[in-house]
Amino acid sequence: SHPESLIHTFIEDGKLENVDMIAFEKAIRANDKFAVELWESICLKHSQALGTIINLLNPELIVLGTFAWAMGDLFMEPVKARLHEFAWKEGLDICRIEPSQLRRDIGNYAGIAVALNCLYEVGRWSPAE
Repeated sequence: SHPESLIHTFIEDGKLENVDMIAFEKAIRANDKFAVELWESICLKHSQALGTIINLLNPELIVLGTFAWAMGDLFMEPVKARLHEFAWKEGLDICRIEPSQLRRDIGNYAGIAVALNCLYEVGRWSPAE
């Protein structure tokens, strides 16, 4: 709801059910209080999740999907800025976090990856094939 939010002014046809990331991003960039607070919460939760992944798995690279490539620095900067609160320095020092270069095609590749993994788990496909 939040009828005072600028998000409502950026929704196509003015119908609340048509709210999307474009309207949300416009409201964030217009410094709408509700949108900015919500976005900060979303970015914080991503920092927490990525920090946990870094601490548990110690990856050298994490590739992020939709938010990272669609929102760019609006997403990446606040997420990276708070990572030190949730990930150990040693893990952060070796881990790069990058947006996917697959952009809108990421869903297609994700679907293929899931299908191949299922085939692998039931013994009907091998990565060597």
